[in-house]
Amino acid sequence: MIKITRLRLFRFKHQISLSELHRHSGLSHQHISRLELCRRSRTPKGERVLADAIRSIIISRREALENLEREYEVYRGNLLQPFRSGTDRCI
Repeated sequence: MIKITRLRLFRFKHQISLSELHRHSGLSHQHISRLELCRRSRTPKGERVLADAIRSIIISRREALENLEREYEVYRGNLLQPFRSGTDRCI
């Protein structure tokens, strides 16, 4: 029987790649994968590191979404206007 963790299901559901989790946790792709497949023991430190990484991803994605919304508001109603290099402001 293959065992997987809630982290792996959560990661798939929310489209968090191993690379993104690696960047935010500092853990290697291989280490994360082994934890997810229950091939490494669960530790309080591991739980804390991954919880902090998920919180960091949430903050990062929130900031990216806020930037997307701000930029959309600038161009709303003019999305199909031709872009003129040098005269249009790039955000």
